[in-house]
Amino acid sequence: MSSYLFDGEGEFPIMRIGQSSAVYSDNQTITSATLSCDETIQDTDQIKYYLGVSTTLSGTYTFEEVTNNTNHLFTATGSWIKWKIRLIGYTGNSTYVENIKITISD
Repeated sequence: MSSYLFDGEGEFPIMRIGQSSAVYSDNQTITSATLSCDETIQDTDQIKYYLGVSTTLSGTYTFEEVTNNTNHLFTATGSWIKWKIRLIGYTGNSTYVENIKITISD
């Protein structure tokens, strides 16, 4: 988790969070997956990516931080998967992602 000090002067960072609906993997236990997307990052902005799995649709999703375009091995498994993305920065709408894709590994 990042901490930001606001001294009363200048700008402070904006954080936006986007999250998908759950996707079912046809009874397959998901042990690893890759999140890939096109990203545009301005200045010192940051994008944090997460994938979460659950054993049921309405269950608790265990989100783990992942790297764009890199296969991730989960510490918890499940048959349902979601993505979450945090945009952190000062440039408003200039930092964004497009074409988000999740690939479940066999």
